Amino acid sequence: MGTIDASLNIKLGELLTQQTGLLQRFDGGFTQIESSKNSAITTIENKKIEVVNHLQTIITPIVNSIGVAGSFGFGKGVAPDAIASEYGMIGIGDYNNPLSDTYGNYMHALSGSVMVWVPKHYVKYSYDINAPYYGQRIDVSATLASDYKLPRVFVNNGFEVAGVFVDKYKGGLEGNVFVSKRNLDPASTHVDHNPISQCTANGQAPLNRYDGMYAAVKSRGDEFVEMSIFLATMLTDLGDAHYQACYRNNNFAACAWAFTAPYAPKGCNNNALRDANDSSVVYTASGYATCGLSGGVSDSVFAKITHCGQKSGIADVNGLMWEVASGYITDINGVHMVLKEEVDIATLTSANAYDTTLYDVVSIPLTLNNTTVLFGNGTNQFYNGSTDRATNAYKIDSLGLPKDDTAVSTAGASRYGNDGFWRYQRNEMSPIVFGYWVHVSASGSRARSLNAVRGSSNTVVGGRAYLVPRRAG
Repeated sequence: MGTIDASLNIKLGELLTQQTGLLQRFDGGFTQIESSKNSAITTIENKKIEVVNHLQTIITPIVNSIGVAGSFGFGKGVAPDAIASEYGMIGIGDYNNPLSDTYGNYMHALSGSVMVWVPKHYVKYSYDINAPYYGQRIDVSATLASDYKLPRVFVNNGFEVAGVFVDKYKGGLEGNVFVSKRNLDPASTHVDHNPISQCTANGQAPLNRYDGMYAAVKSRGDEFVEMSIFLATMLTDLGDAHYQACYRNNNFAACAWAFTAPYAPKGCNNNALRDANDSSVVYTASGYATCGLSGGVSDSVFAKITHCGQKSGIADVNGLMWEVASGYITDINGVHMVLKEEVDIATLTSANAYDTTLYDVVSIPLTLNNTTVLFGNGTNQFYNGSTDRATNAYKIDSLGLPKDDTAVSTAGASRYGNDGFWRYQRNEMSPIVFGYWVHVSASGSRARSLNAVRGSSNTVVGGRAYLVPRRAG
């Protein structure tokens, strides 16, 4: 037995020695694994930092840049801090992130109105009959380049401005102030529907007529201006340029309304709180006729009703309510006139808005025979394309009117949204833009009506405010 016990002890000793070696090897291997894991984690974390930094470089905007057509963030931007501070504008949420739903969106500190900053940019009109242009290609550049022009909305008081703050929503009433807030019943120029005569803040006393809108917007502050026809034209051009760039890129992700023809912003225009072409766009009733609330659609489709097809854009530029537009009038004899560049548009009031010394005479190259037609005629060119701001051609383009009668027809063209043109000749005419809740396809961002006068009053006509900086930029 002694011999056997001795042998067992030897074997047990060898096993213990081997176990110790195995444990040491296991510990070494585990240490290597832990080291490798930690190294891999460090590598991954470093890569994540690199990716985040790269993405941050991509999405961090250049202050006061209009962005790149066809991409997220296009059509609005970040205002210079000095301008935002001067006018009491506070960035909303991730206002400086081009991927954010509130990119370029600001709140007016005093009224709570939501506004969108649209930076100064340049536009080029080219004639191209191919898809998707069908007669009119529009390109946008953040900087001045050959054959590009500065949109008229960025010229005021004799100098070029850095951009404009635009009401995100059609104007409504909050107390006695004209405000831009979502889900309000739009104000109108008639006593029967949320009348602008209630806008008495800031010493204003607007009458319920189209030229009463000059005072209504100033119930928010003296610096506010009623929608101008130059602004309406600029917003339409941005939408066109954006869709066309998406088409060239074969990527429509950045434009929600680009999937349903006509390829333009959708709105309240079928007399039943819907869009005539896109049944997914449904408005909440305002309580007056079949007028909806401003911006009154679900969040899931909100991007479809903005000028750029993104939630951060300017809403309701197709239908819902006509908007009175400044900058273009006729005098008491029906002579057509466009606001002079050296005039500060913020100084216009119902008392001086028809002072002909503030305007340049323009020759209208269109038949004005008191009938309604639609924009578009096959692949005929729409704009003149002049880059010279002194020319009649440039001024006609700035009004959003076609170069001549060859660009209109009774049927219109889907390329131009089949938007309507009420081609009337009136004395002391007051233009209105965008159409209203009944006009079906004739409503749209390009729609123009010249059939009313300054003293007109209508439950379907309201307005929108914007703000033009009083400094060069």
